[in-house]
Amino acid sequence: MVVNDVPINELIADLGAEDDEVRRRAQITLHELGVLAIEPLIDALLTGEPQVQRRAAALLADVGDARVVTPLIRALNALQCDGCDDLTLVKIVDAIGHFGDPRGVKALIDALPNATPHVRRRIIAALVSIGDRRAIAPIQRLVNDPDVGETARWALYQLGE
Repeated sequence: MVVNDVPINELIADLGAEDDEVRRRAQITLHELGVLAIEPLIDALLTGEPQVQRRAAALLADVGDARVVTPLIRALNALQCDGCDDLTLVKIVDAIGHFGDPRGVKALIDALPNATPHVRRRIIAALVSIGDRRAIAPIQRLVNDPDVGETARWALYQLGE
C-alpha cells in the first residue's frame, strides 16, 4: 500500500528513525490511516525492533479496533523474559488495558511474576481497566510487596475488594 507516494512499509520503518520529525510524520500518517494501517502495524508489533514495537502498540491502541487485542497478547507473551525492554512491555500492557478486553487478563496475570516493578504497576493498572474478577487473587498476593503493594491495594479498592 502507498500513501502520499510513500509505501506503508517505509512509514513503518520510519517509526524507528532517529530523526524526531521523521518519526512524528510517520506516526501522524499511520494514525490518519486508521484501520488501513492495522495489518502493517501488527506485523511491526510482532517482528519489529523495540522502538518500532512501542510505537506500533501505541498506534494500534489509538486505532481502537478490538481485532488488535490478540496480536497485542501475542506480543506480550513473546516479550516476557529477563532483560526484555520495559518500555516496550509498558506500551503493550497499556494498549491491552486500553481495550478493556477480558481476553487480555490471563496474559497480564501470567506476566506479573517476572516483570520489573514498573511493569508490574502498569499490569495492575491494566487489570483494573479491564475490571475482570480473575485479577483479584493475583493482585491480592502483591499487597505486601514492597515495590508494588501500594498499587495492589489501590487496585483492590478499585475492583471493589
